[in-house]
Amino acid sequence: AMLAEAVSQNSALVEQELGGLSRNVEHIRQVVSRQVDLARPGGLILEPVHFRDLMEQALAINRPALDSCAWEIVQEYTELPEGMTDRHQVIQILVNLVSNAKNAMAAVMGRPRRLTLSLGPAAERPGFVRFQVVDTGVGISPEHLPLLFTQGFTTRPEGHGIGLHSAALAAKNLGGTLRAQSDGEGRGATFMFDLPLEAVEVPA
Repeated sequence: AMLAEAVSQNSALVEQELGGLSRNVEHIRQVVSRQVDLARPGGLILEPVHFRDLMEQALAINRPALDSCAWEIVQEYTELPEGMTDRHQVIQILVNLVSNAKNAMAAVMGRPRRLTLSLGPAAERPGFVRFQVVDTGVGISPEHLPLLFTQGFTTRPEGHGIGLHSAALAAKNLGGTLRAQSDGEGRGATFMFDLPLEAVEVPA
């Protein structure tokens, strides 16, 4: 009986892990198939979404790397109405932001590392929701802030300067904006991704 119970629990765990893997593989497939769409209008595939689910999925894709570091993860979500957007482009942006936050914290030693993910209305922008990714990492110097979303710009030796540039293009394509704030080097960074509740047509 104990063996049967253990096998049953293991089977449920494996089924859960396979379900998560399947969702991640589908997201990767969609991202790869849509890279060209950023360069032309009309490339969005719109569908009803729960914005919290998009943040949760982006976190789940980064979760193995974050769990291996045993860093603190704080999630602060406000209830929002269902919206209309391109699910995979939003997840692509959020995955990039969470991954960058992880890399920024990995480069800092000797102090607590905390990743804070928040979601709620954009107070000063009616009709928009705001995804926010806050890290306690290396921070951003004032002279680098204006260059962050420029193609080819990177402060990491192994970086390519493509991720944030592509994320900013995708945000614009969705009718939204991507911004960054930091109090300077060694003081962490905040990335804010504002997205309209309802899809808007963006001129080419």
